Amino acid sequence: MDQKIAYEKHPVSPERKKKLREQGFIIVDARFKPKGEADSKKASDQVDTEQAKDALKAAGVEFDARIGKDKAAALYAAFAASGMTGEAWNALDDAEKAKLIEAVK
Repeated sequence: MDQKIAYEKHPVSPERKKKLREQGFIIVDARFKPKGEADSKKASDQVDTEQAKDALKAAGVEFDARIGKDKAAALYAAFAASGMTGEAWNALDDAEKAKLIEAVK
């Protein structure tokens, strides 16, 4: 059986555990991560760039259309995790957005 594994630095917050488990991950301490293993947390590995951009556009989120793969995926992941509307997201200042994006990286 193929299980998705999230190698996370412990301790892991209850919110993060819940989110990962909902996505089908089992959580293993990052110190046991094999060399060369992909990072399960990296947002760019979880979503296609064009899908991220399309979803952000559909929600009304304002962003630079020239945004790269990693930034588009991180922005999409942060927006989706926030539960906000596009209008509410756009009303946030850059520092608040940066905090939310960093939280999903």
